[in-house]
Amino acid sequence: MKTNNIFYLNFTLLLLILSSHVSSSDLNQTCKKPLNLTEACKYAIDHVPFIVLDHCTSLLKSDKRVRSVTDLHGLALHVTRLALNRAVNAESKIEELMDLEGSPSLKKSFHTCFEVYSDAVDQLRDALDNMKEMVYGSVVDQLKKAVGAPESCEKALKGMHKVVKSLSTVDQEYERLAAVALGLAKSVE
Repeated sequence: MKTNNIFYLNFTLLLLILSSHVSSSDLNQTCKKPLNLTEACKYAIDHVPFIVLDHCTSLLKSDKRVRSVTDLHGLALHVTRLALNRAVNAESKIEELMDLEGSPSLKKSFHTCFEVYSDAVDQLRDALDNMKEMVYGSVVDQLKKAVGAPESCEKALKGMHKVVKSLSTVDQEYERLAAVALGLAKSVE
């Protein structure tokens, strides 16, 4: 009986040691190795399928600051900051257009669009705060809400083709960044 207890105790200790070794090696791998951006994009795509691999990798590789990022958490933070900057830019552009518009009905459409991006900016700021605290459940919810800003804005501006076209570049850049941020956050979650 005593021999069986010692065997089970040794077996249990061996399993604990093996599982802690795997966990620590995985942790060292994600925290110390330079991050493979293509692999990071593939992780993001696993969670947000409408991300295009080429767009994601070129987006990440075009930013020199990404080179210093060593893990998915840091990359998710960085891309969320980039998305926040794009959302603020979109918000400013919409505000400019709203101020120049004379028609009350068009002004109202711009205001709706402005509010959508203002909400996205708030969601992204909250997501960054929660990311820093590693509260990824909230981060994912906030990023999901923020990703939809361009579509909601375009609905508000329906029929205003020239305006939608002038905002489309800003919208596309923002939407791509927000989607990648969401996919990365889901990968870390």
